[in-house]
Amino acid sequence: MKAIMVFLIAVVMVSAVEAKEKKFKWQGAQVLIPIAGEVPVIKDKLLVRSSISYIRIPSDGTEQFYSYMGPKWIVGKWTEKDSFWLSPQMGVAGNRTEDGSDALILSLWGRVSCLDGRFALFIETEGYLNSSEQIYYGYYCADYNSPGAVNVGFHAEQIDRNVSIGPHIGITRDPWRSELLYFACFQEDNYGHAVRITTGFSF
Repeated sequence: MKAIMVFLIAVVMVSAVEAKEKKFKWQGAQVLIPIAGEVPVIKDKLLVRSSISYIRIPSDGTEQFYSYMGPKWIVGKWTEKDSFWLSPQMGVAGNRTEDGSDALILSLWGRVSCLDGRFALFIETEGYLNSSEQIYYGYYCADYNSPGAVNVGFHAEQIDRNVSIGPHIGITRDPWRSELLYFACFQEDNYGHAVRITTGFSF
């Protein structure tokens, strides 16, 4: 576990040095605050989930709000910590598009965990839709969860054709969860790097 943490910290440091040498644009620190809740409908099979989140990027004045609601279907559950679930959701994104207008969200989330919850894969895919603009968003991550409260992993975030990648490390103390994520994008129109602090609650 310590070796994984040292490796991830080293990746972040090396990436930061390379970013400076290649004149990566520093895109600023980001703060994401999610709050989510679930209510069971059919035990170990169906739940209803709802969430709200707020993201702020002080360097460019970005402030966006997201709200989601939809069913969470547990496709399979093998142990208390090992399962596969899907959650189609609808919602609203505030101040999401380039002109500052709101957008409808059509979203699908999925997660599979195995080996007593030690390893997990998560995928979030969604479209932000309004009369003037349509945006695709995807978030994909793989995690190793320690027997304690720490998780480490690697993620990719996609906005239309731009893809950012990087490592992350987090800690969970139910219902609180926090993560530090590093993002690097090597595409010409979004060449740069950033960090994001995520901290929120799930009930």
